[in-house]
Amino acid sequence: MHDVTDYKSIILRARKKLFYLPLGLLLGALIGFCVYTGFVKAAHREMYRQVSKLYIDFAVNGRGDEADYFNGATWTDLLTAHPLLWDEIEAQLSEQYLPAELDGSYMDYVKKSVRAEILSDVRLMTLTVTTPSPEKTEVLSKAVCDALVSFGEKAKEFDRIEYLSDAGGAQRVLINDRSRNAALLGGFLGLLITAAALHLSLLLDDAVYVPEEAEQRFSLPVLGHTCKTAGSDAKDLAYFLSGHGGHAAVISPLGKTRAEALVAALPEYRDALAASDAEDYEALRKAGCVIAAVPYGISCGAAFRRMLGACRRQDCPVAGLILQDADEAFLARYYRIKDRQL
Repeated sequence: MHDVTDYKSIILRARKKLFYLPLGLLLGALIGFCVYTGFVKAAHREMYRQVSKLYIDFAVNGRGDEADYFNGATWTDLLTAHPLLWDEIEAQLSEQYLPAELDGSYMDYVKKSVRAEILSDVRLMTLTVTTPSPEKTEVLSKAVCDALVSFGEKAKEFDRIEYLSDAGGAQRVLINDRSRNAALLGGFLGLLITAAALHLSLLLDDAVYVPEEAEQRFSLPVLGHTCKTAGSDAKDLAYFLSGHGGHAAVISPLGKTRAEALVAALPEYRDALAASDAEDYEALRKAGCVIAAVPYGISCGAAFRRMLGACRRQDCPVAGLILQDADEAFLARYYRIKDRQL
């Protein structure tokens, strides 16, 4: 006994399952979209941002190096480090919110929410405030801007700091939406996984679908087949029985009931065939000849081999096979019979 891969049978069986591929693609795309959307919502809270522009007019001390001390790397730290700035910011925030309402202390909230930058010209400051609340964003932005204007009036290094443009209201931060890419990737992976699973299921399927497949796999002659709907082809069975005393026991790896069903499907041989239990070796030895029913499309190849081996060891070897409950339409496609009359 040896396994032979019948690629034609595999391809014909795969045709019935091809609809799983678009289903896998759609399901993968849906999962990819949902996972990405859930991750974005879980990892990124909705944020609001307000950007203000301020103009810095430095005082002249004769050297012209004031701007060297107030560069882009300094201003963000100065907001919480310089008393003239911080006292003003803290005073305005304390009028609106308690520290607990800002998830901690005022200073921590300002440090994580405000960024003061000098992007090009040392006299032009860009102040960016980002928080999860539009109201808190506007309040914090006003507090910091007012503190900077007041700082420009009080600090000797400046003539003044003034608004260059009105900041306007807080704007919702738009997260870069990659849901389409996530859906495409999910769809591709879903298609790939479905195709791999389909291929693996076909390769691991040890069921028998055509008589020639049973002959090659079990090295025994197939004497005929019965069909699920109607009709049977057991032309070789009569000649086989004539050479084996005219009688045979029928066994099945699925039990005696299936063997009885096979005998019932061959009424012209009802007197010549007797269903038997595959493990009733004494009865099989007395029968003299044993025929095994090979179930069509049922993955029981390993059990079938085990049954054949046990019968051989008990001196009641199986001499022939009958394919039981075959699909007539599948056999017609396999043999390329147009009118499907086998």
